[in-house]
Amino acid sequence: MCNSPAINGGNNSKLGNLSSDFTGKGRLQQSTVDMGAYESPFALPSVTSVKIISSVSGPICTGTEVTFSAIPQNGGINPAYQWKKNNVNVGNNSESYTINNLAHSDKISVQLNSSESCVNPSIANDTIQMDVISLPAKPIITSSGPTNFCIGGSVILSAPAGFASYLWSNGATSPSIQLTESGSFSVVVTNSNGCSSVPSDVVIVTVNALAEKPVITTSGPTNFCVGDSVSLSAPAGFESYLWSNGSTSPSIQVTQSGSFTVVVTNSNGCSSATSDVVNVTVNGLAEKPVITTNGPTNFCMGGSVSLSAPAGFVSYLWSNGATSPSIKVTESGSFSVAVTNNIGCVSATSDVVNVTVNALAEKPVITASGPLSFSQGGSVTLYAPAGFASYLWNNDAIT
Repeated sequence: MCNSPAINGGNNSKLGNLSSDFTGKGRLQQSTVDMGAYESPFALPSVTSVKIISSVSGPICTGTEVTFSAIPQNGGINPAYQWKKNNVNVGNNSESYTINNLAHSDKISVQLNSSESCVNPSIANDTIQMDVISLPAKPIITSSGPTNFCIGGSVILSAPAGFASYLWSNGATSPSIQLTESGSFSVVVTNSNGCSSVPSDVVIVTVNALAEKPVITTSGPTNFCVGDSVSLSAPAGFESYLWSNGSTSPSIQVTQSGSFTVVVTNSNGCSSATSDVVNVTVNGLAEKPVITTNGPTNFCMGGSVSLSAPAGFVSYLWSNGATSPSIKVTESGSFSVAVTNNIGCVSATSDVVNVTVNALAEKPVITASGPLSFSQGGSVTLYAPAGFASYLWNNDAIT
C-alpha cells in the first residue's frame, strides 16, 4: 500500500505537474493547488527491468568460459534471480552465472523477482542468444619420413594446411617444422575466427647416436710376401660390418695388396664414419734360383765341383746349411738353394743338383808271367788285375 504524498502532510509538490486527480477533477484553481482535490491513496508504481551483460562480447569459441551478469532496475534489496539455458533452469539465485560449454544459438535468460513493494510488474526477464564458433578439429601431424633416425638425418613434421596460425610445442609458428634433434612435438592450429584447436597427439622424434668410428687391428705385419696373409679386424659388438672389399664379417683375411677400411652399424641402425685406411702390401717372392756348376757333378774322389746361385740376393740358404752364394762340393749329395731378396721374401727352392763322387779304383797288384830277371832276349809279361775300364802303364802302354 503506497500512501499519497498529498494526503501525507498536505505537500502536493511531490505530485509535480499533474493537472488533475485520478478522478479527473482539476487540481489547479486560480493558479493555486486545490487542497480539496481527491488524490489517490497509492503512489504511482515503479517499473522493474533487468539486462544481461556478458563478460565476452561478440562471437565466442567453443569452450570459452563466459560470465553473465544481471543488471537490475528497481530490484529491491533482496531480488531473486533464476537463470535459464534454453528455457531450462540453471545456476542459482545469484546476480551472475558462469558457463563454459555453450553451443551455437544457445539462449541464456534471467528472470528477476523484485523485492520492491511498489513495482509493476515485479518480474522482469532478459535473454541473450550466443554466437558460438566451433573449434578446429584436433590436428593430425604427418611426417616426411621415419621419426627414429640417426644423427645427420632429419624429419619434417607438418600440420594440416589452411589455418590462420600455428603454434608448435617448441615455439615454432610455421605449418611445418624440420627436426634434427630428439623431442616430443605437438601443434595447435587457429582458424580465421581466432578459435584454436586442442593440441594434436604428441609425435616423438628420436635421433640416435652414430656408431663410434672403428679402429682396425691387425694380426701381424701388413707388409709381407706372397704366400703369407694378415687378418684385419673391426671392434666386436656391432650389428653389422661393411669392408671396402665388400666383406660383411667382423674380420677379413688378406692375401693381396690393397687399401682396406670398414664401416660398422650399431643396433639402432646408425653407421659409423669410415675407419682410417690400412694399407696391405704383398711383395713378390724372389725368383726361383737356377744352380750353375763349374764342372761335372760326377767325379772321382779327390775332385770337386763348385755350385753357384744367382748373384744379387740379400741372403742364401743351401740345403747343406751353407749361406754363401757358392759352395764347393767334394762329397756326393743332393744340393738345392733358396735365395732372399731385399724385401725379405724367400724364393721357392731351386731344382736339386745331384753330385756324385766316385771311389778310386783299388790299387792294382801287378802279376808277372815269369821271372822278372832274365837274360837279354828274354821277356816277361806283367798283368794288372782284370775288370777295369782302362789301364795306363807307366811306359804309356794302355793294355
